[in-house]
Amino acid sequence: MSQDADLSPQVDVLQHLEAPDELVKYYLSLSRAGGMVYAIVIKQLIAMIYRDHDYLARRKENGQRSGYDVAKERDLQAIAWIITASAKFVPEEIRRTPIPPPPPKPKRKRSPRRRNSSNQASSASPVQP
Repeated sequence: MSQDADLSPQVDVLQHLEAPDELVKYYLSLSRAGGMVYAIVIKQLIAMIYRDHDYLARRKENGQRSGYDVAKERDLQAIAWIITASAKFVPEEIRRTPIPPPPPKPKRKRSPRRRNSSNQASSASPVQP
């Protein structure tokens, strides 16, 4: 099995999975079912770094500091490291995988009650002054 097949979106997401535990399998399954590709993942990780960095800066400015903040900083360091390493070691064909188009949005149907109320409002004659 090639590396390309491991990182590409798949319908049968757990077929060749060698994840360390059930929680990782669960989130990997969701990401593959959602059509995640390299570009989307990197974009989300960078957005997470900025979001969490801003959160930590606000907490520090307010004088709030906990063990969670220290752990979150370590997580951000690990994410920055994996982004850099993946840019160096992930094969070019995987990095160049295009972002799939979003799935079509389902048509919204109005409930019968709302449909009736809008029909009554449009068919009602205007009130004479």
